[in-house]
Amino acid sequence: ATPRAAPALALDGPANADFEDGVREWEVSRGRMTLEPVLEGFGMSLVLTATGATTAWVEQRIAGVTPGGWYEASVVLAPFDGVEAAWLRIAWYASEDASGAQIATADSPVVASPPRNAMSYAFQVVGTGPVLAPDDARSARVRILLRPGDAAGASVAIDDVRFGETDPIESAPPAAPAVASTPPPA
Repeated sequence: ATPRAAPALALDGPANADFEDGVREWEVSRGRMTLEPVLEGFGMSLVLTATGATTAWVEQRIAGVTPGGWYEASVVLAPFDGVEAAWLRIAWYASEDASGAQIATADSPVVASPPRNAMSYAFQVVGTGPVLAPDDARSARVRILLRPGDAAGASVAIDDVRFGETDPIESAPPAAPAVASTPPPA
């Protein structure tokens, strides 16, 4: 394997999040990535392909995370045949450059392939919702994972990746205590 330089770190969400500038800033693990115009209205999309039954992913490093801050991530996913699960993950790191061991993760719901007799492939927007970064998080990796259903492999189209600060989740206001009603005086 040829060593690669670490990719640049995005400071304000993923760079090249719509893949119109190719796949720069994105890294692939255990699979391959290509660019294809598969989602109508989105231009070029990254297509992640897992060969065999091994989970594959693409990711981008994000610097400048505020420890204890609220963040949210989302992505457009369109699974092709053979996808058991595809999802978005925020992986948090204590380092400034998203290196070392991840300290926590937050996942979106998963999407799966449509039935084999489906006439077309639909895309879905999935997201993590508001997530509280760990108190020692200084960086993150935005990761899109693909798990094939069998050894034949699978592919998923990816577009419009978003990550950024968001408003905190507000807890529900406390319920007023129940008051026993007493009849008015006669």
